[in-house]
Amino acid sequence: MSSFQVPVVAIDAIEGHPNADAIEVALIHRYRSVVRKAEGYKPGDKVVYIPQASVVPDYLMKRIGLWDEAKGIGRLGGPNFNRVSASKFRGLLSQGICLRVTPDEVDSDLVWVDGEDGRTAARVGDDLSEFLGVTKWIPPIPEELLGEVFAPGREFTVDFDIEDVKAFPDAMIEGEEVEYTEKMHGVFTAITILPAHDAQSPAIAEFAFGPDRNMLLYSKGLGAQGLAFKAIEANDKSIYVRATVGLRARLAEFGASIREPLTIMGETFGPGVQDLHYGKELGFRMFGACSGYRGGLEHYGPDRRAELAAALGIGQVHCFYRGPFSWKTLAEHTDGKTATGADHIREGVVVAPVVQRDHIRLGRVIVKSVSEHYLLRKGGTEYS
Repeated sequence: MSSFQVPVVAIDAIEGHPNADAIEVALIHRYRSVVRKAEGYKPGDKVVYIPQASVVPDYLMKRIGLWDEAKGIGRLGGPNFNRVSASKFRGLLSQGICLRVTPDEVDSDLVWVDGEDGRTAARVGDDLSEFLGVTKWIPPIPEELLGEVFAPGREFTVDFDIEDVKAFPDAMIEGEEVEYTEKMHGVFTAITILPAHDAQSPAIAEFAFGPDRNMLLYSKGLGAQGLAFKAIEANDKSIYVRATVGLRARLAEFGASIREPLTIMGETFGPGVQDLHYGKELGFRMFGACSGYRGGLEHYGPDRRAELAAALGIGQVHCFYRGPFSWKTLAEHTDGKTATGADHIREGVVVAPVVQRDHIRLGRVIVKSVSEHYLLRKGGTEYS
């Protein structure tokens, strides 16, 4: 599950800016953050990293010189001018803000961070979002992406999100067989079909989808909470419901043969979903599948997933590459046009090993690499 943090980090490297004398670039994992050269940062220096999509309080924008006193507003992005966005400085992409800290005079691993009403001690890895009052930007959700829900139980839904590879570069292994699939700009949609013994609870029997009332339909946010859409008339106009009619009909045939929950995960896209439309009709592309209960899920590899997609008669997200991992091949495939029926940019790619494995911090290894053109586009939407 993707988590929002404002962590204390150590700068990995400092690079000169090729087109400016007064600024340079701090490398944090594989993120680049433009900093003033006068700050005198060095590799190994500790900072608080305020990531993209953070909402920064007024006092902090004033402290770091991102406040327009005459207008009484910040100098960041978003409608309230307080949101950290990807931006270009003299042709170089910058993501996130480095906030200066005070090293402890005795303990070299300890730093002091000033908040609005005091200071606190922290070490590398500590999350200071609450202390600093920095929150994650959450866009308002359009009515067609909402609906009435019920609680079938967390064990039956999948809690799914993908972290940025820039935050977890150590999770990647050079030469390992991976696949790069298109990261489509739609909304995550999951359908879980339950075996008969799990579909007998009163709530599921009343509100689940399918002729046997054994299918759960949910978004990313709902699935994380163990919630699902109700199969009621009031939800008939929901994009999630309309986009999965055919898939649910075909999936119903699997009900008698499964012994544990089977989940199909994909992207719903089209007009009214996000700012990138992929054609004139609602669509769904499968990008994942798993079986089992939360905490013990078995995720399907690409070959098994392809077999299931063929059996269901549904399309998958486009695969751009399958072969040995390298940062070079990843860079080559991250930017470009979508491969799904439109003449616009792609959001990026999803990277997953062909043979699934876990990482100590990330968990299951599956990450995204986001296109620079996507990050810098104007008027974008980010409904999840």
